[in-house]
Amino acid sequence: MEKALAILSGTPISFSYQDAELRYVWFENAPAEWAVDEATGGGDADLFPASSAASLTAAKAEVVGNAVSRKAELTLDHPEGQRFYDIFLQPDCDADGNVIGVLSSIVDVSDRRRSEAIRETLLREVTHRSKNLLAIVMSLAAQTSRTARTVDDFLDRFNGRVQSMSRSQDLITEANWRGAQLSELIATQVESFAARGRQQVVLHGRDYYLKPNAALYVGLALHELAVNSVQTGALATPNGRVSVAVTALPGFNDRADPTTPALSLMWSETGEGPVEEPDREEFGYVLLSRLVPLAVGGASELSGGPDGLRYALTLQRREIE
Repeated sequence: MEKALAILSGTPISFSYQDAELRYVWFENAPAEWAVDEATGGGDADLFPASSAASLTAAKAEVVGNAVSRKAELTLDHPEGQRFYDIFLQPDCDADGNVIGVLSSIVDVSDRRRSEAIRETLLREVTHRSKNLLAIVMSLAAQTSRTARTVDDFLDRFNGRVQSMSRSQDLITEANWRGAQLSELIATQVESFAARGRQQVVLHGRDYYLKPNAALYVGLALHELAVNSVQTGALATPNGRVSVAVTALPGFNDRADPTTPALSLMWSETGEGPVEEPDREEFGYVLLSRLVPLAVGGASELSGGPDGLRYALTLQRREIE
């Protein structure tokens, strides 16, 4: 028996015994925060808050009155958060079948409850984000079709944008939905089109962590810039170079206002000579100049010039981890 009780001490299982008057007689392996010494000889009201004690006593009274087993639940406040217990109540009967006491098996299920709550939260998050992704895909399809010249042109552009989202989403999923590192976004979006993209594209400044929404839209912007660069820009030749400069704005430290412009990204290309400003009628231009900045609560500027293509984007504080 002593060995069994020694093993019990390492588990989240406790036992208590009460007489037919529901006075506590003994406890085994009770949680350290329970004042069991003071409660011995008393009832549930001497051990637990009034609301919890009342429901627990009622369940035990049914066990005594009807000689039946019952299940009960107990929720208690704790400095580290609420604790949850499943309690199994069994009648203790004498040789004549009279109930002379109640044996309670008490199992701390707090960790299981928290895990269940986390899973439920994640499922809701997955559902919410799935709906957002579908909405984005539908918008991309509609917008891409407006400027596509042929069906093949539409399929090529649309598939590229969906694959861009897929690559960003992979990074987000691998990070348990926290978001994605900016350097990883750049690498995954650029290397799909330029084999030497990692050598040709250089990140200047701190490598910030973007939250899921920003990761998706910044990923789309990087995709559009990379496709354009591979076709007519710096990534079209081995000597071309792309700089992605990251600058924290004064509002970066203003955590009280998540809508404050906090981060600036600047994509600039060199090595190809003068570049004309992108066609404003193309969806790529609309995505970079309107949709992406709107999604991250910032502003953008896209221009060609004597040194190549330049794209500036600001993000709000809420989009940065």
